[in-house]
Amino acid sequence: MNELSSLLKRSIEGLGYQQGEYEDAAAAVVWLEARGMNGLEMIATAWPWLEGCSENRIELTNNSDGIPTLDANECSIAFCGRVAADLALAAIDESNISRIEIRHGQDCIAILASLDFFTAHDLYAVAHWYKNGALHIGVAQPQQPGCDYCCIKTPDNDVAKPETLTVCCSREVKKILAMALELAGGDSDYRNGIKVHSSDMQAHYNRAIANGMTVNAGTVNMLTAAADRV
Repeated sequence: MNELSSLLKRSIEGLGYQQGEYEDAAAAVVWLEARGMNGLEMIATAWPWLEGCSENRIELTNNSDGIPTLDANECSIAFCGRVAADLALAAIDESNISRIEIRHGQDCIAILASLDFFTAHDLYAVAHWYKNGALHIGVAQPQQPGCDYCCIKTPDNDVAKPETLTVCCSREVKKILAMALELAGGDSDYRNGIKVHSSDMQAHYNRAIANGMTVNAGTVNMLTAAADRV
């Protein structure tokens, strides 16, 4: 796992990205892959686009409601998920909850790797986004390893949903779980829609620690070619 992390860092640096960017992206990819969430497949699919976009920079603004908003400029969330988590943590107010939005980002699934940042600070967190006719929800709790990932198909006649990734965190579990249930449309829909439980992620991680991870040879060659530029 450490070797894969090192290779990813050098490979993404070889594409022209800066230290904070390649460290965060490598950490997100390894986190997903070790928990059975296809992190390497995600980065391999994005690789042709990443090769020409190292100059794209994340911009911080506020939306019309005054909520901090990151414009990812079509970059992978693997590169800015930790930034979003940092900002959300810093923005917790008297109501013990904060919210941040990420717009124009790719690979929203990568935000799951950043939810660990909240649980390390004894916070509860929920991330949600729409993609391919489905609502995706990730919920992290300090007492759970990994997170629960829920995917709920939206009605075919539903209006087009915005492709905005929203991250919320709170010190109060009730606020986060209530938000997740409201998004899902109810407790039964949320429970029935859970695709990967936190316990499943932890079991996959334990197997990765014990047995290592199998990486496609073509992916290794792709990463090695980029790493050789460093």
